[in-house]
Parts: sequence; structure tokens; C-alpha cells
Amino acid sequence: MNTDAPIDTSMAKRSNLQRRALLSWMEQKLVISNISSHSATNLCNSETSWGPDFADSYGMLCDMGTKTLYTLCSKEQIDGCVNISTEQASNSTNTASVAMQQRSIAKRTVSTAFKTYEQTSVWGDNN
Repeated sequence: MNTDAPIDTSMAKRSNLQRRALLSWMEQKLVISNISSHSATNLCNSETSWGPDFADSYGMLCDMGTKTLYTLCSKEQIDGCVNISTEQASNSTNTASVAMQQRSIAKRTVSTAFKTYEQTSVWGDNN
């Protein structure tokens, strides 16, 4: 083996690259998947994933802008869990969502606006 050969750096690992900023449409969209093979945890932990925020059927939400994983309150009532409320926007075919984060402060639970999504897509059925 020739140890004097130059090292090819044209195929840099993704971890060495800067994270790409989300496009504006991605920041305004939430994908909720009821498909059991879809995992917000795997998406958040992937070095190459990129796209809108994603919630899975296991009760996890991935904030794709920061690659931060949150537990949905529907799965477990813990400090920092997130509730997502979704409603059909009037005079529109878009479905909007609001994510509220619960925090325990001085023996009280306070919900604060976490994110607002102009469009929500739901994948799969509820079965």
C-alpha cells in the first residue's frame, strides 16, 4: 500500500459540512406521519436529513431547524412536552397548526407558543 499517495477530500463526510438553512416554506410546514416506519427520532439524528418539522406516531416531534427532538404531550406529560393543535383554515384548503410547549413553573403548568405552521400535511391513516 502506498502511504505517500494524496488523500482524496472531494467526498467529505456530511458531518464536516455546515448544516443547510431551511427554506422559508419548510419553516412554515409541519408533517405529521401516522406511518409506523416513519421516525422523528431517526430523522433528527440523521446527518443528511433536511426539510420541514416532523411528528411521528410514536409521539415525537423533530424541529428540523435545530435538529432538536421533543416529546409530544399526547405520549407523555413531562416538562417541555409539546401539544399540537391543528385546524382547517377558513376559506382555504390549508390546514394550520400551533405547537404549544408545556413548562412547569412554581408548581404550575404554563403553555407557551412554540411554533406556528401555516400548512400541515398528515401522512397515512389513523389505524
